[in-house]
Amino acid sequence: MKSSRRSTRRPEIANRRGADLTGLSILITRERKQALVMAGMVTARGGDPLVFPTIQTRLALPPGQVEAFRKELSRSSWVVLSSVTGAKFLMDILGESFLPLLETRKVAAVGRKTASFLEESGCRVHLVPDKEDSRSLAEALCGILGDDDRVFSPRAKEGRRDLIDILKERGFRHVTPVLYETGVPEYGADEVQRVLDAGVSYATFTSPSTFQNFISLAGKESSASFFKNVKIAVIGDTTADCVAMQGFVVSVKPDYPDVERLLDAISAHNAGVR
Repeated sequence: MKSSRRSTRRPEIANRRGADLTGLSILITRERKQALVMAGMVTARGGDPLVFPTIQTRLALPPGQVEAFRKELSRSSWVVLSSVTGAKFLMDILGESFLPLLETRKVAAVGRKTASFLEESGCRVHLVPDKEDSRSLAEALCGILGDDDRVFSPRAKEGRRDLIDILKERGFRHVTPVLYETGVPEYGADEVQRVLDAGVSYATFTSPSTFQNFISLAGKESSASFFKNVKIAVIGDTTADCVAMQGFVVSVKPDYPDVERLLDAISAHNAGVR
């Protein structure tokens, strides 16, 4: 793990010729705005996207706690962000004080995508772990924190507790307020059934919540029947672990957690099983 600043550019994909999705129906379960962007990418590659968001996010910080939230951040020497979603909510909450507050603190991001969003917004990122997950971020951070440091890490209500647990275990001061929460969109039984009957080739999941919520919406028995004929494609290790814990098999996982890489991996997998 490296504590120095790293390039946050996504690794270039050298050869796109294998990225054709023609003839494939791809289920997209991301939050709606992100799902529509991904659907455009699938269409551009010749595939047929089916958008069925299984997750939605909303601000969880009450208006009356915003000033206390801001004060806690101002007392901290590090700000740690575990997702682009968290970074966006933080920007919305802080408004014009977002950059002034973060410019005078060190900033850590869980991965290059989050770091790129922050840097494009004008914020310098000081730490990105080599392995892009919350445990690796916590370990990398603990390797450079001093006794006087204080960590501020706004999080999702349902988020993983790796960072909290490791900082607590190592004795570092930290504040991890709940900033936002995720929920399951409401669908009628007929809407869910249309998805189950759609003849999808691959179902994509970009977080544990998107998969868990799909199971919740469809039901375990119907999901088991669905995945007998539909291949599961996940964006990274954390989601893959969640799928395995539910007793299902992952067919596709890219070498780097990125949507374009995920679509590349689906194309390569399909070419290999024809």
